[in-house]
Amino acid sequence: QVTRNAIEDQKIQGALNGLSMLMRNYWLSRNEEGAAFLINAVNGTSTYRGKDMDVTTADGVSLFSTAHPGNVDGVATQSNKYAKYASQTTVIDAKMLAMAETVMQNIKDDQGRIAGIHPDTIIIPNDYELKQQLFGILGANHVPGSNNNDWNYLVGRYNIIVCQYLNDLVGTDKPFVMLDSTYNNAVDGLIYQNRESLRVRSYIDPKTENVVFDARDRHVFTAVDWREIAVFGVTGATVLS
Repeated sequence: QVTRNAIEDQKIQGALNGLSMLMRNYWLSRNEEGAAFLINAVNGTSTYRGKDMDVTTADGVSLFSTAHPGNVDGVATQSNKYAKYASQTTVIDAKMLAMAETVMQNIKDDQGRIAGIHPDTIIIPNDYELKQQLFGILGANHVPGSNNNDWNYLVGRYNIIVCQYLNDLVGTDKPFVMLDSTYNNAVDGLIYQNRESLRVRSYIDPKTENVVFDARDRHVFTAVDWREIAVFGVTGATVLS
């Protein structure tokens, strides 16, 4: 708000800066809320700032699940929630990435046919070990001065997103997410729907004569399909093999 005193003293710049911050924080809060959707889906929880948050998809289970059902008899349940492979000691390594990519490519549709998933994006919390190991795998074709000089087919194949809003996932586990952005757009997998665009209005408080700014919008984060995305490195989930 802009106080009457500030108007009289011609010191409204600070208040106007506050209005700019209102807009900035509005958009940043969308990132936080979208990340909360993913965090809830990983952790098996369903709340955000004390409110219920529905993280189920059209099949009736959480976005990340070890048992997504098919809708045709005889189609086995499928997972998009994975632990490390059995002998893994690193947070993330080239073998894990290759296995993660492979299990996503082998995901089937509701009728048991290959869904055609090709992950192209990796999303990680802002954790130094994840960054160091992931960029170490994807950022260089060889390791000079060592025996690790094979051609790395993973180089240049992924967009990497470091998301600070996912930092609550970091603990004993340090999971990461893989996404097929093309499939996601094709099937409306992960959805941000702007029900009503942001409206900002101002009014004068009749008691103080302060100028008050108020804002409102309606939006929703949800998921229809689950096949476009998978999480890896979660203890107790399906073991990569």
